[in-house]
Amino acid sequence: MPIWAALPGGVNCYIFALGGFRIFAKVDQRPFPPLYRPYMVNGGDRIWGLIAPFEETTEFDALRDIVTERLGPR
Repeated sequence: MPIWAALPGGVNCYIFALGGFRIFAKVDQRPFPPLYRPYMVNGGDRIWGLIAPFEETTEFDALRDIVTERLGPR
C-alpha cells in the first residue's frame, strides 16, 4: 500500500518501493520545485537518485513491523 506524503517544498505524492527503488509519484499538475528537478524521470537518458542502505529506510521499518506483528511471540 503506497503512503501519501507531503515533502518539503509542498510536494504531495505517493511513496512506494518497487524493485529495490523508492518511488515518489507526484500526481497533481503543479510543477516540481527546483529542489527535486535533478531526481525526476523525464524521458531523458539519465536517472538520478539517492542511495541508502535498506535498513535505514522507512520501508525497512514498515516491513520489520509487519513481520513482528505476524510472527509475534509464540
